[in-house]
Amino acid sequence: MVRSSEMSSYVQAHLLSGEQVVYEAKRSPVAAYSGAAIFAITGLIVSVLAKAAPVFGLFLVLALIAAVAGFLQLKTSEYAVTNRRVLVKQGVVVWKSMELLLGKVEGISVDQNIAGRIIGYGSVTVNGTGGGRDPFKGVDKPFELRKAVQHQLEVANAESNSAQ
Repeated sequence: MVRSSEMSSYVQAHLLSGEQVVYEAKRSPVAAYSGAAIFAITGLIVSVLAKAAPVFGLFLVLALIAAVAGFLQLKTSEYAVTNRRVLVKQGVVVWKSMELLLGKVEGISVDQNIAGRIIGYGSVTVNGTGGGRDPFKGVDKPFELRKAVQHQLEVANAESNSAQ
């Protein structure tokens, strides 16, 4: 269980009465900074091939911008499973959020490319009854998040069956 002092601000601010966080995931640092790395490497290759140092400077500026964007994504993306819901929030200026009651979860899927399988990140899509299927990209350890949702679904079903 995650102590409240460790919980992220969005999750902490949106907990219901009696709700407890049972699992919290983060955005993958590799996914967050990959754009910056691509700009830097591309700039280095192009500047060496073209023998033009100013080209590298331009790509370095683009890499710095991508690194700042990646840092913001890393610090503002929040994924949590509680004893009642799945909560997700991504973004700084424009937020993409989802709060889904466990009883409304139809399924959860994970998509990974080759780099994601090697390094351990991927996209997670939580399918709810009658609604959205937007993937949340760049989740660190996505299969652990899926497992936490599935476990809480089992707990909720067991509690529901024992109450009847």
